[in-house]
Amino acid sequence: MQTTKQILVVTPRPRIGILAAHPQEVSHGAALALADFALAGPAPLTGLRSDRVAQRFTTQVTPAVNLLVARLTVPGGPWPGHFGLEAILFRASQACMPEWFPPTTMPFPLHFCEVLAATNGFLKGQGGVMFPELLSRTEPIDKQAFGLVFIDRLTGLYLQRVVPVRIAVNLHADGLEGDHAILRRRRQVAFMAHEWGHLNEPMPYGLTVRASRRPMAIIGELHADLAAIDMLARQSTNEATATADCLVLDRIAREAWLPRARSQVNSVAARQLLLLRDGGAFHPVAEGYELRLDRALPRLLHELGIVKAMESASSRGPGSAEDYLSKQGWVLSNNRYHLELSDDLSMRLSTASASL
Repeated sequence: MQTTKQILVVTPRPRIGILAAHPQEVSHGAALALADFALAGPAPLTGLRSDRVAQRFTTQVTPAVNLLVARLTVPGGPWPGHFGLEAILFRASQACMPEWFPPTTMPFPLHFCEVLAATNGFLKGQGGVMFPELLSRTEPIDKQAFGLVFIDRLTGLYLQRVVPVRIAVNLHADGLEGDHAILRRRRQVAFMAHEWGHLNEPMPYGLTVRASRRPMAIIGELHADLAAIDMLARQSTNEATATADCLVLDRIAREAWLPRARSQVNSVAARQLLLLRDGGAFHPVAEGYELRLDRALPRLLHELGIVKAMESASSRGPGSAEDYLSKQGWVLSNNRYHLELSDDLSMRLSTASASL
């Protein structure tokens, strides 16, 4: 099956006909999508639920080609919070933890992917991952059937939206230079460090993916970042230091300023990382800043200890996720989270990001 990267056009009415004529190479993904369409019947697109894809999709590694078709929301997409019909054609390779990470076991299949073709909504957004919780579903998710990390998109976003912001802000950090292959490798390791952080005393999957559990989802992302930075700091190698810097820079320069940031879990977690300025992570230098995570480790470890002890979001008293975020300065209302960031670094980051 020969393909080139392009936009797939999927419109509501002919969607079943398009899928029914699929090549054999993508029969698995097409069959799951067709089963979801069949359950929706003649209902409008807003009635489509992608439970079969969410529960049963499996990924085949290169040279195989994979097709995922579902009604889903794209993180950082052009229409935040909107569930649209999207299709992604991609190749994949298995994602593994680097050998120098502390041992852990991946509880679900995770793959690094290269996009061959996709629908407009996916390509226009800043989405670089795909997990079952992003799909529109009828049934709750108790376990994660798949994880797709579109590393070509994450690398491109780093080059397009992180590097220019870092330069504009004059934010210095270790190991930021290198060709595309080096940056791609660094972005891969940074993502796996974040996943390692998720697996470090993980919370139950269902607790963090439901809409009503958004505060705990925020805490889960923050926990993963803090645990990853701590783990990388303890490795004391140039690669580990560069990986930690890459992880933090992607958060504060890109994800903190996604569309509708006040209701995006990743944006809230990213803005919370900016509070590490109080621990010395962002050291002022001539006309700019230097990222020094080593100076912020005491503050980081203190916050990690609090987050690890976090109680269920169902409790709104002391020790809850809401209580923690409120004490950090967040204003919470109707799944919208606002934090006033008026310091010089945050204002510079916001202005530079808005200019792109």
